[in-house]
Amino acid sequence: MQINQFYANLRSQLKKVITGVQDADGLFWDNTTPNSSIRRELESLLTANLELVAKHFGVYVVTRHSSCPNKQHNNFHYPTSNNFGLVIKYGDSRYKWTMYQLFQGERYCICACSDMNKPTNHWVIDDFVYDKEMERNFDADKLINILSDIVEAIDSAGEKRPRSAIREWLLRAVLNINDELLPISMDEFVTRYVDN
Repeated sequence: MQINQFYANLRSQLKKVITGVQDADGLFWDNTTPNSSIRRELESLLTANLELVAKHFGVYVVTRHSSCPNKQHNNFHYPTSNNFGLVIKYGDSRYKWTMYQLFQGERYCICACSDMNKPTNHWVIDDFVYDKEMERNFDADKLINILSDIVEAIDSAGEKRPRSAIREWLLRAVLNINDELLPISMDEFVTRYVDN
């Protein structure tokens, strides 16, 4: 898959979601899509696209386990895990640690500090990272920024929260995708052809 094909597909998916996000009237006969459904749709969209960017573009989500009940945990500096079968240790110089986070909070899972661990509730941080050694013809930071906009839209889709925030984050993602698809960014186009 080429990056422009990925961006075009993602753009189409996001536009479809945006058109379905309508403000609720607050009336009992209101039949707009509830935030919980929008959230599930966005989570599904994000999960599918995270698999694609990992497979084709070397962009991954790595989970740092900050704490767990295992007494040996403190002997490790952020044990990590991921869903890609890769060994990516925290701070591994082969990868750029972008400081963009998919999630930070408590999760019921197995901590990576020991193979003997059982699932527990403990604090984790899901970081976006990418392989610096992989050749690519696009800016991976901009791709992660677009994915982060989708994460923000998901976070904005809580119950009884305004749907305008969901639309705004998704629109921002679409605008950033537009800039990546066009030969020059819209800001550069305006500067070059409109302001002069």
